[in-house]
Amino acid sequence: MGMAAELALELRTNQSALALLDKICKPYEGCDAEFERTHNTQYTDTDQALGKLITEAFGGRKDWAKAIKKGAKAAKAAGAGAENLALDGWYDQVYAKFRKRYDLC
Repeated sequence: MGMAAELALELRTNQSALALLDKICKPYEGCDAEFERTHNTQYTDTDQALGKLITEAFGGRKDWAKAIKKGAKAAKAAGAGAENLALDGWYDQVYAKFRKRYDLC
């Protein structure tokens, strides 16, 4: 899905993010999807193509990428064990909608 999202964004004309995701995700409906790209990167990260489409389609007007970066700084400053609350919010409010729409485990 990640590579398909990269291609979709590259070739995008006027399609909505949701329309692109519907085409990309249709073959994977009901699957146990894993989105790891590299050791520290997920295809669903907000700075990756799939993550950008997910955020655009399900994230409303909030700048989730900015909020997550700010949350990471705050968590780092708070010390070990601190959570990035913005990342938790993105997962609960955005990513969960994506997984539900395509019945991803």
